Amino acid sequence: MLIVMQRIEQVIIWIGLIAGWTLLLPIIVSRFYDIIARQFTDAQSTVVQFIEWDAFFLLVCLIFGFGYFRDAHARIDILRERFSARAIAWIEVLGIVFLLVPFCIVCIVYGVEHATIAYRFEETWWVPFADGWIRKSFIPLGFSLLLVSAMVIMLRNLAFLITCDGQPEPRPPEEDRSDEALKAP
Repeated sequence: MLIVMQRIEQVIIWIGLIAGWTLLLPIIVSRFYDIIARQFTDAQSTVVQFIEWDAFFLLVCLIFGFGYFRDAHARIDILRERFSARAIAWIEVLGIVFLLVPFCIVCIVYGVEHATIAYRFEETWWVPFADGWIRKSFIPLGFSLLLVSAMVIMLRNLAFLITCDGQPEPRPPEEDRSDEALKAP
């Protein structure tokens, strides 16, 4: 079971890393072009802005799970550092069960519905020969990655609560398990 959870984490981390490295370049280049074009010419390109917005949209959707595994989301660290390891694990499990899972399910269900409507009405995208449902399907995909990440972290925290072995999850990368999560899936 632990090997399966580790493999899932590796796949989600690699999705996040690949998305980050491939989508960051179009964001930077389009922003740079837009700034230069505004400073020195009157030419503004909406296509360049669409590239930037869509790359950012795809990047955010694809790194939800990665961010959760890497403990890169907002936390109230002032309180968290005062709790025991068991209390941190319990808070994480309860937060996943009562907040994160319902939120992800709602976003997945409505995201699938939104993408289905775009497909049914043959909604187009600004990219030639691309359909709007492709872009909109990244919303449920991103929240599915986050949901799977949350399930892995919840199971690890439950294992920690039962065995008292290890640390509560998620852990920042500097506290990671000897870089096993970065190995190729």
